Amino acid sequence: MSSACKTALSLGVLDIKSGCKETVLDYLKGAFPVTAMDAIEDEEGNVTMVAVKDADGHPVFSQEALRLRDELVTELACLPAVPGVLDAVLEALGADNVAEITGRSRRVVTRGGRRMVERRSASAAKAETDAFMAGKKRVLVFSDAGGTGRSYHADLGVANQQRRVHYLVEPGWRADSAIQGLGRSHRTNQACAPLFRPVSTDIHGEKRFLSTIARRLDSLGALTRGERRSAGNGLFRPEDNLESPWAHRALQAFYVELYFGNIDAMDLETFEHKTGLRLVDGEGNLKKSDDMPPMNTFLNRLLALRIADQNALFEAFERILSSILERAAQTGQLDRGMEDIVADDIVIQSEEVIRADAVTGAETKLLSCQVRTKRELTSADDALASQSPAALIFAVNGKSRRAALVVRGLSTTDDDDRLVPAVRLIRPDRCSIAPLKGFEESAWEPVEESVWRATWDAELNAADPWVRRDLALVCGLLLPIWSSLPKGSSFVRRLKAPDGRRWLGRLIEAGEVPRLKMALGISDAATALGDTGQATDLVLRQGGAIALAGGLWLRRAKVMDHYRIEVVGAASQRTTFAALGCFTEIINYTPRVFVPTDQPDVLKAILAKWPPQSMLARAA
Repeated sequence: MSSACKTALSLGVLDIKSGCKETVLDYLKGAFPVTAMDAIEDEEGNVTMVAVKDADGHPVFSQEALRLRDELVTELACLPAVPGVLDAVLEALGADNVAEITGRSRRVVTRGGRRMVERRSASAAKAETDAFMAGKKRVLVFSDAGGTGRSYHADLGVANQQRRVHYLVEPGWRADSAIQGLGRSHRTNQACAPLFRPVSTDIHGEKRFLSTIARRLDSLGALTRGERRSAGNGLFRPEDNLESPWAHRALQAFYVELYFGNIDAMDLETFEHKTGLRLVDGEGNLKKSDDMPPMNTFLNRLLALRIADQNALFEAFERILSSILERAAQTGQLDRGMEDIVADDIVIQSEEVIRADAVTGAETKLLSCQVRTKRELTSADDALASQSPAALIFAVNGKSRRAALVVRGLSTTDDDDRLVPAVRLIRPDRCSIAPLKGFEESAWEPVEESVWRATWDAELNAADPWVRRDLALVCGLLLPIWSSLPKGSSFVRRLKAPDGRRWLGRLIEAGEVPRLKMALGISDAATALGDTGQATDLVLRQGGAIALAGGLWLRRAKVMDHYRIEVVGAASQRTTFAALGCFTEIINYTPRVFVPTDQPDVLKAILAKWPPQSMLARAA
């Protein structure tokens, strides 16, 4: 019950009267429309409702409206009070099994089949804490009043050392209060760490509040510890933060899909009528993104809708957000905070100092290593276990002879954040999502389940049990060279070796090392590139460009939905490049020279004849 509610106790009988119910009933009696109305039509056919009045000018009441109002008042008055979370827990588990540490001086409990009001002394909180830590009471409930100055963790010095399962109910709006409460069950000198579980109902509009606490936990962690994940301790996922840049992109995509009628839950006209949000201008065109309703307005308007409409609209929005986050994770753009790279084996290939501070002597090191981790393989039965048979396609790649389980009926976003049909490719060692059009134009071919199983099992038997990755980690003093590091992925990672060694720094791709050395003046372009593999990785994988002698450029070009290495400015010398192994195509009446990506000797000959002069991070 809220602080505005008043409690009255009669003698002999427990009679709790809540001022909240009386407030609602008084509002209903005064706001329910009971005046009789008359429909008047003007000359243009417009109908206007006008209140009916008697000869003295007093309003005439509708007897039907009065009857409906009285029936509604009677029905609401007979409804039982909705218990709060604390009272529901006490009722379900029993007051003798629950340690309550709150600021309540009185509470309603059931003892011997009778409900009674129980008074609580000032020392009740300490007694309840001792009972829980001693294992006499297995459940503990505490509020803000019990979230300061007490410890409820599995301390090694108490009898109850079982793992705490901490349910976060009604987190509120303050991130510091949430951290204060979570810290009560997760402290030093504990036998085991707790398991945190945020609790919400199946009403999707409630995620508005979880989103706010998730965002503020991230912000608090970034301010206090320099790492966003530390405050929430990984409690929330990226899709839980509905105020992130990814969520704002998803909201704009949701508005676009709603405008084009691609949201099954509701059409644009109904959405604007129920929410009061306007997505189109006076000419019927979709508004600019800056003029669209922001996220907080959208979420608040959702809370005013019926539960079915809330859930349907939020599911459509969440589907768009999930596709954007999954696509960002596949491309390496999703920053999940500082993550640990735990390796089963690490081979340090080189470690060089690329900068030393002239004043402090602090060094910046470039660590090149090969990381080996255990490959996680999925059997055919496990891949089929969690999928609906009606949405599956058994496929085998006609070129590579690899097997994949294809899940239909999904959607993803394109470069313009528009929803497009998609499929999920489940492979023995990984899972990815691809647009349906790209899948249909690829070499994947539907096969019988027996063929698919045989191909899948053969791939499992031939698979390397280890995954090997070549990593480059920039460690030490990073701030002076931060602007020289790659702009695309500014992720900080902690590399852990099996023997306990750790390295913390910026993780960069192996192909980005040459450009970093050039930016720091350590080497020129020809020396930094080293071999053709780094040049191919720089152009094809990272979209960079290499300036060659003679005014030529190597850059990435997309032709027929496939990336190629193009030699820009080589049309007049195409005969010379053809002799080296290049091929020429006429595109839009213009000859263009391309380097075959499967023949490294051709690129090596080009780099030898026209040495690299400089590199760009990304071609225009």
